[in-house]
Amino acid sequence: MDSPLSNQVILNKIFSKLDLHTIKLVRFVSQEWSEIGASCIGRQIILDPYDVFLPKSSELVENPGTVFTFNPRLARRINMHDSYYWPARKPHNLPVDKIAAMLSLFSTHINQFTTQVEFFVQKATCQKYVTALLTRNEFPCLKSISVTVEEDVFHVIDDEYRMEIDPLPVRPSIKSITYKLDPLVNCIVANTFPFRGVFNAMLASAPNLQKVSIVDNFYPNLENCRALDSLKLVGSLITQKPLVGLHGLGGYSYIFGKDDAFEEKKFLRTILQVQKTLRHLVIGAGPEDTPFGWNPSSIPDTATDYRLPLLPNLESLEILGFGCFDKIGETLNSIILPRMKYISLVETELGSTTMDQILAKVKPDNRAVEELSLQFLRDPEAFHRFGVLWPNVKKLTVSFKGKYRLAASLNYAVIIQSLSNCWDKLDQFHVKLQLSCYEWGTFCSEAVKSLAKFSGVKSIDVQSSVIPDFYYREAAVYPVDWDFLLLTKTFNSFTFRDTEFTIPTLEGIVRLREAHQLPIQFNKCQASRQGFSWATTLTIPLDKWVDF
Repeated sequence: MDSPLSNQVILNKIFSKLDLHTIKLVRFVSQEWSEIGASCIGRQIILDPYDVFLPKSSELVENPGTVFTFNPRLARRINMHDSYYWPARKPHNLPVDKIAAMLSLFSTHINQFTTQVEFFVQKATCQKYVTALLTRNEFPCLKSISVTVEEDVFHVIDDEYRMEIDPLPVRPSIKSITYKLDPLVNCIVANTFPFRGVFNAMLASAPNLQKVSIVDNFYPNLENCRALDSLKLVGSLITQKPLVGLHGLGGYSYIFGKDDAFEEKKFLRTILQVQKTLRHLVIGAGPEDTPFGWNPSSIPDTATDYRLPLLPNLESLEILGFGCFDKIGETLNSIILPRMKYISLVETELGSTTMDQILAKVKPDNRAVEELSLQFLRDPEAFHRFGVLWPNVKKLTVSFKGKYRLAASLNYAVIIQSLSNCWDKLDQFHVKLQLSCYEWGTFCSEAVKSLAKFSGVKSIDVQSSVIPDFYYREAAVYPVDWDFLLLTKTFNSFTFRDTEFTIPTLEGIVRLREAHQLPIQFNKCQASRQGFSWATTLTIPLDKWVDF
């Protein structure tokens, strides 16, 4: 006799009573585990195309549903991961076309609960894998598609790709589409790229699309995106190529040049197509920062004369790498941006224009701005201008991005004090620490000790992008006295975000938080048992904020 829980009608009735946006874990209890075929509704189902479709016999099966230990009909988030950095997991004799066929067949097992599909694929496989999973008329509740295309700069793959893709099924439920080329600075940025045809097909399949994010020198036609209110366009002004013939170690030397594919006219045309509906805009000039940063002396100074057009309904604007936009300050006024309420200025290591030079061209007439976000790599010289240009700011967020030893040179106290003097009445003052240096725990300690002296700071976010192997080395060589976290009592909240911990460190922080009622929170953090015991006496809510 079949289990009632294998009946789709019964499952639908059960989950119609649940809020699938907030539920973290559901377990079914049965005498026979195989009767159910579902272990849980998790936040994410990860699909490794070189592993998940292979049973123990290492032979491909015709029905992928028999491989899973979960019921794919219950998957809310699907992560399709195919990376250059996992070579040990790739059987060389596994045909890409066969995997694509398995993905297409797998999509028939997905029912009404999937809301998000995320791909992390290679240039050589992106077109086949993405179209295989999305071609069938499934995913009736799909809201978000995200595709990161990974390209190894030293492995240029020459292959034929179809630039015109067959139409994908129309899905009115899709609200967001994201595409990112990783790394953005690459020898293939300026070339025709295979995924762009797939991206255009996805745009055509989403008539109610509200958000588009593109990190590439790619400017699609958005004329049919009549509901689009959020747009991100981040391109690259330079191209990175490997310098070969240097003792056979091309991976350690690069040459940089100007990338002519970063076209200001196309950039502007894409924005003008959604000029009337756009409410949120992110523009940027790469490359995006890496955990180890870039050597500015090896990268040519680049700049663009890009200016913003009239955006009558725009409420928030974020500029990534503002030093590359020489003339952007001339358009940050109430005539071009009459409804602007939020501005974010993010400094990177590229560009020849300083913040002081940009702000000198801004007219002090936009009094609608109520929220300001700033990111510095070094001490700026333009503090005195903020309060004059945007006098009605109520919420200020300051991000410090420290790399290598640079974090040690940041004078947090002076910066915060100078910014505090810009406004008499500041309701919310938030600080974000983005530390990529090995000794991030030590620098975090120094920053908290400095910031705790200012009563105006309401919250602190700490994010560390240190590669895990280096963090374990740091934990052994640079031990941190985490008692400095007792100072977080002076803040409303203190959050570790996207940060890697060892088990002993995490246990110590959690016990400290519980003993002293500290406002410490965790968001998308990880705790690894590498080099430590698998056992832990600490009860940690894994489904809420920590992944092991």
